[in-house]
Amino acid sequence: MSIAWKNRARTINRIVLPIFVWHDLHKLRWGEPMVREPKKGLKSEVLSMRMDPSTRFLVDYIARFRGQSISTVVERAIQEAADRIEIDCPEDMKNKTWKDFWSVSEGIRSLKIWSEKSLYPNYEEQSIVSFANSHWPFFFSTEKKSHYKEYMIDILWPRINEFVEIWNKSKYTDYFKAGRAMREVVESAGVKAPDWPINTVKPTPAVDARPPAQDMDDDIPF
Repeated sequence: MSIAWKNRARTINRIVLPIFVWHDLHKLRWGEPMVREPKKGLKSEVLSMRMDPSTRFLVDYIARFRGQSISTVVERAIQEAADRIEIDCPEDMKNKTWKDFWSVSEGIRSLKIWSEKSLYPNYEEQSIVSFANSHWPFFFSTEKKSHYKEYMIDILWPRINEFVEIWNKSKYTDYFKAGRAMREVVESAGVKAPDWPINTVKPTPAVDARPPAQDMDDDIPF
């Protein structure tokens, strides 16, 4: 094998594909999309892509050399590429990696990714993050928004676009309408919904029971 082919074989290990999911690939044909019927199990995502014959050969070459399936070759290449990516953070904080964004909960990992400006969220994604922040009792444990409510996010996430649409249409006339809709969905799942609207009444300050101080001149006889 020529040096050029060997160099291309090494290069395939550094493939960067714009996805954040694992893919089970099957039935790869020369120059045709890689498609398969999804099987039952954890791997259900399908990636379709086209390759020229030389790249197709390189993938097959690596798979044979490593004794791996084509699926595994591509998956490992994606993970190795992701492991090399770090997002810069302030000096007193550790740089972020994909592990800081990953969660088994689709809603949580989406909110994390869409909240990171370095990952270029689009307008729709930013709108959903804004909605979650405005309705934080449904998505976060506290107003500081440092911990997600996974169980509640999992209930609401399949209909998140519906709730955002309700909010966009009604927030100028009925600001709390979307929150009430989410309360109904949460309660219908048998889960206690958070208080909504948020109780913003400030506690009455304690009254000082001590008598007012007297003027010193009152104690001086003349």
